[in-house]
Amino acid sequence: MMPWDTHTLLCISQWQGITLVDTRNGERRPSPLPNEREITHVLIDHNENIWATSYNRGITCFDRQGNIHATYNTENRKLSHNVILCLSEHKGKIWAGTDGGGINIIHPQTDSVTILKHLPGDKNSLPINSIQCLFQRDGQEDTWAGSVKGGLINIRHSIVRSYSDVPLGYTNGLSEKAILSFFQEPGSDEIWIGTDGGGVNRFNPKTKQFVHYPATYGEKVVSLCRYSQQELLISLFSKGVFFFNKHTGQIRPFKEDGTVINQIALYGRKGINLYQDETESVLLLSSKIHRYYLNTGRIQQLSDNQTSIEGQAIPIGFDSQKTYLYDLKHIYAIDHQTNKIEVIYINSSLKIRQA
Repeated sequence: MMPWDTHTLLCISQWQGITLVDTRNGERRPSPLPNEREITHVLIDHNENIWATSYNRGITCFDRQGNIHATYNTENRKLSHNVILCLSEHKGKIWAGTDGGGINIIHPQTDSVTILKHLPGDKNSLPINSIQCLFQRDGQEDTWAGSVKGGLINIRHSIVRSYSDVPLGYTNGLSEKAILSFFQEPGSDEIWIGTDGGGVNRFNPKTKQFVHYPATYGEKVVSLCRYSQQELLISLFSKGVFFFNKHTGQIRPFKEDGTVINQIALYGRKGINLYQDETESVLLLSSKIHRYYLNTGRIQQLSDNQTSIEGQAIPIGFDSQKTYLYDLKHIYAIDHQTNKIEVIYINSSLKIRQA
C-alpha cells in the first residue's frame, strides 16, 4: 500500500490484484496497471515508474498509464531468480531481494542488472541467498539486508558484510541472529536492533562494533522507538512496554497507568508495535490502539468497541493531518486533532498482506 496521489492509495491484494482507494470516502476504482493475481510487491520510484512483482514471474516496470517499460526475469536472463521477496530504491537503482538468488540490482538507465549472491569460498560475497527485507537511507552508502535464517547483512559499496550471533559481550556480532525490529534516531548513525531472545543490540556502522545489553538478554524485542535523550521505549513480547536506558542498558517498567497496555501484552498473545507519528506522542498498536503522551505520561485508548482490529494494527505512515494503519481486513485513518479512528477501506473476504 502506497500513496498514488494526494488522496488516493495504491493497494495490493495477493488475490485481487491492484486497486486504487480514495482515502476520503473509501471508494475503490481500477488502477491503470494490469490487474494480475498474486501480486506480491509494488514499488513507485522517484520517476514515478511502477515496479511490480508476481509470484515466480520476476519484475515488470510500468508507467502510470499502465504501459510496460521493461520486464526482468530468468527467462530473459536478467534476474538470478524469479521469486522476489522485497523491493527498494537506492540512488536511482532498484534493489530486489530474492528467495534463493541473492540481491538483484537493476540499473534502469542501462537496463542492466548487477547480482550479489553467495559464492562458496568468497568471504566478501553474500553469506546467504534468500533476502527477506532491505533498508536504506538517503545520503548514506549502507544497505541493510535482513536474510532468511542468516542474520543481519551490511552492504557498502562493493563490500558485503554479514553479522551473525557471537557470545554475549563480544563486539563483532549480534547477541542473537534472529532480528525482530530496527530503529535509528534522526541525526544518529547508530542503529538499535531488537532481537528474538537476545534483547537489545546497538550497532555503530563507523566502527563496525556491536554493544549487547545483558539486562535485556533473553527478551524478544518486538519494537523500539524514541522516548527521550536518555531512554527508548521498547516492547517485549508477552511482557509489555518498558523504558530502556541507552547509557546503562537497564530497563524500567511502564508507569502504573500503563497497566492496561501490559495486560494486553501478557494475555493478548500478540506483540505491541510502537510508532511515533507526532513528536509528543507514541501510538501503541496491538489488538487495541492507544496513544501515549510523552510529556504527561497519559495513555488514551483510541479504539472502541466499534473498532474491531483483525489480528494486529500495523502502521503505514502519516501526513500533517492523519496517521494510516492497517490490519488483516481494514485500512484506518487516525485524525491528529480529534484522535478519531476512521475505517477508510474494508476487505471482508481476503487478507491485506502488504502496506
